[in-house]
Amino acid sequence: MIKSRFLSIPFDNFSRSPVTYVTGDVAGAMESPVYAILKLGPEMDKFQAPGGYAIEQHMAALPTDAEHYSMKWDGE
Repeated sequence: MIKSRFLSIPFDNFSRSPVTYVTGDVAGAMESPVYAILKLGPEMDKFQAPGGYAIEQHMAALPTDAEHYSMKWDGE
């Protein structure tokens, strides 16, 4: 089941960088978030930002460039 909800939180509380939060949950045989990240990461490589560049993906570090779209994977 997919549910969507939009909240207006335009800036990260800590870095004050522009941010959009996208959340999801996994269950079943691949319940750990790491499996979803490993499966979706290569799919995200196929997307391009509106400027035509690849969207950087970060696992352990925060994005450093607020001028370009990037993605920070996180999970519990």
